[in-house]
Amino acid sequence: MLAAIFVIGLVCGIALLVLGRIRDGDEFWGGILLTVIFAICMLVWVIEYSVSCATVADLETFWRVERYNYEDAIESYEKGANWLSEETKIYDLVGMAKVLSDFTEKIEYYNQELSRLRSFNNNIWLDPMYKDVPEDLEYIRLGR
Repeated sequence: MLAAIFVIGLVCGIALLVLGRIRDGDEFWGGILLTVIFAICMLVWVIEYSVSCATVADLETFWRVERYNYEDAIESYEKGANWLSEETKIYDLVGMAKVLSDFTEKIEYYNQELSRLRSFNNNIWLDPMYKDVPEDLEYIRLGR
């Protein structure tokens, strides 16, 4: 979308430059429009790239740390469910289910962000705006 806006602004700016030159020799408005379009595009690019860098860092942290916590929570929940007959308290299982639910939401968000960034990086128009996602990051399967 940014590329389309940039191209449209570029065409409008060049058209204004040409029309201003043909009409009265004044290139002022076309030059201002080109400068404004270029400045907006550069600001959007810097902001989007910075946000994508932060997102990739969050994804890497989640992959290296939280994924193991999620796997441990699943194992603990399975053990707790198996030990229910051995005096495991029900509220322990409910608390573990809440933890598991929170992890599920985090994993869904992680998978969505990873998919979004990878699709942007596969798009020739959007690739320069977003940081490349490391290859070692993979989708996390929910459940076992």
